[in-house]
Amino acid sequence: MISDYCHIKAKLNKKAFQPKSQIKDAELLIELINTEESIVWAMYNGSTIKFEELLFNSKNLFFEFKGKDNFFVKEKDGIIVAIDTTMTPELLLEGYRNEIVHAIQAHRKKNFGISDYITVEIYCDEDLSIHKDHISQEVRAKTITFAPYKDISTEISLTKPLANIIVL
Repeated sequence: MISDYCHIKAKLNKKAFQPKSQIKDAELLIELINTEESIVWAMYNGSTIKFEELLFNSKNLFFEFKGKDNFFVKEKDGIIVAIDTTMTPELLLEGYRNEIVHAIQAHRKKNFGISDYITVEIYCDEDLSIHKDHISQEVRAKTITFAPYKDISTEISLTKPLANIIVL
């Protein structure tokens, strides 16, 4: 259920609310209703709440959504999408892989011809060997080797991931 991934909050649509003379009372009741999310979800899904002569429903309310934990939530036209933004180890490695490819490509552009094949040595604090084929293809490397990070003088140095790269 979407309620597992986000919080919902109702806000009064002052332009649509009737009677106008009771807007302040209605706003106080909305604050009270917001303390129980299951009631707000019911209103979002079409239920009407009546308190004395005041009616609350999706026609006179706005709904705001806020993701729980690492979820980003967006709603439009009754469709709610929740995206998990947790940075997994796999996603971090992909990001590091992309940083290394970008750095090598920038170096290639300055120092090599477009059709030249290169040899690459990557000294990195992350094990990127599972991305060897991808990196090789992206940078046109005929050979690529990986080794643990060591502090050596190179033309390409990165801090995230901690890496020194030699391109020949």
